Amino acid sequence: MYNLMQALIDEKINFSLFTKQIIEEISEQRLKKLLRHVLTHSPFYKSYYLNVGVTLKHINEVTIKDLPFVSKSLLMENFDSIICDQDITHKSIQQYFSNGFNYKEWYKNTYKVLKTSGTTGKPGVFIYSKRDCDTLKSVLINRATKIKPSIGKKIKIASIFDTDDFHAGISMSGTAPELFYKIFPIAINQPISNTIKMLNDIQPDILGGYASGVYMVAIEQLKGNLKIRPLEITCTGELLTNSMRTTIFKAFGKFPTNVYAASESLCIGQSCENGNIHINEDWHIIESPKDLKYIDDNYLNEQCFYLTNLFNYTFPLIRYKMEDRVELSSENCSCGSPFHHLNLLEGRTEDVLTFETNGSSEILFHSIIVKLLIPGIERFQIVQYDMNKLLVNVCVNNKVNKNDIYQKVNDEMNEILTFKGLKNFVTFSIQFSDFISNDVRTGKFRYIIPYQKYITTKKEHAILV
Repeated sequence: MYNLMQALIDEKINFSLFTKQIIEEISEQRLKKLLRHVLTHSPFYKSYYLNVGVTLKHINEVTIKDLPFVSKSLLMENFDSIICDQDITHKSIQQYFSNGFNYKEWYKNTYKVLKTSGTTGKPGVFIYSKRDCDTLKSVLINRATKIKPSIGKKIKIASIFDTDDFHAGISMSGTAPELFYKIFPIAINQPISNTIKMLNDIQPDILGGYASGVYMVAIEQLKGNLKIRPLEITCTGELLTNSMRTTIFKAFGKFPTNVYAASESLCIGQSCENGNIHINEDWHIIESPKDLKYIDDNYLNEQCFYLTNLFNYTFPLIRYKMEDRVELSSENCSCGSPFHHLNLLEGRTEDVLTFETNGSSEILFHSIIVKLLIPGIERFQIVQYDMNKLLVNVCVNNKVNKNDIYQKVNDEMNEILTFKGLKNFVTFSIQFSDFISNDVRTGKFRYIIPYQKYITTKKEHAILV
């Protein structure tokens, strides 16, 4: 708690003094400090940078442009040599995962471990120490929330996330200091009637979670089914469209703060009163395709950007490829922030499945895919080829028994539909395929193809039912 309080004080003092020049100087200092750390504690980075002539004695001359890029697949393949605590191994993390999820628990009483499936089809694991978490919490509390913690009255936060696995949103909710906050996790894929009852009982001060989840309950507020008056609303993890933002305002009388967060960093940026997302450039270096034109014009066509996280000293990410498409604005925002804001943000759209049930509708969110991350399955895709009909398309490696995989997928799908109250309304079939292609437009892999998308891209999805 002491370290967090000190981080909050330091962050508040520093933030009040920021100018563009000071931000650049702080970013540069933090990059050099991080490089000294990885060259001392990470065998992978030490070897990787030696290949381009970067060692400890070159730190003062090195710029970000001198360093090679890294990707999720490269980091996962070299996990044990990247992490800066050599007592942690990929094998020990997988064992930790198998023990079950408790959002308040710390791995080895020191680390938060996050799991992501990713839209590229490559699972990822990211780790933060308590010190790393104190930094990101101090940034979020000072920059992304208006309600400040005080001793004597706990702030009630209702968090609409996938609550069943080691995902960023719910996992980091467990790091909130209990002296100031009372967290109420709400499962995004439970029946909407359950969510409405929970929120009406809780009457949260802050309503937060995935953008699609907050939008979903905003609609219920407009219908009159939900009756809450949150003082603040926060959306994260997904694209918040202008239409969703407007609906949330109509429902609750205030615009949501849009926090740009990912497993790779939960405090990349946050929106101002104008709705523009400002990047926390003192703690992150963002390189968009336009910034990389000096290397090759081909970078202009990339559907990604490169992130350097300047506060994660446990599992460092330096020039790491992110699968979102962003561009930093060259214009100043009228809010007066010294931080650049984003001109556009693509790629953070997680598809959902909407079904008809007795004249109303129920939604299954993207987070259900974790249930089908079954050993032996190389890729899978859920295609909604009719309003209440699904095809689960599965690719497996040649070492597994297809009958066993079929039974496991069948059991998981039945459990998902039963939990959501859809068992009597939705049917599914399972199909084995040799290959499932990426989205031809974005180059990303999509785990979910909702009905409307299926109608417009029928030729891309072979339905054998």
